[in-house]
Amino acid sequence: MLYVQHWSFKAGYHQKRAKNFLLEGDYPGVEMIGRYHAPGSLEGWIVLKTDNPKAIYEHVPQWSISKLENHSCFYS
Repeated sequence: MLYVQHWSFKAGYHQKRAKNFLLEGDYPGVEMIGRYHAPGSLEGWIVLKTDNPKAIYEHVPQWSISKLENHSCFYS
């Protein structure tokens, strides 16, 4: 199943999260389809594929200084 994570940095944490974001690897058990960023903003989207949604939520704590929303999605 496909999932979309929408993230946005909290004010004042942009530099720290941007640095960590570039260093983070894939989530174990989850295939990253792509990461998309809105230029000039503090938000973006990650498209993920997994049969185990729990594998996505295990990584939420590392994003604690960001707002993070997860949504399941499908091709139409």
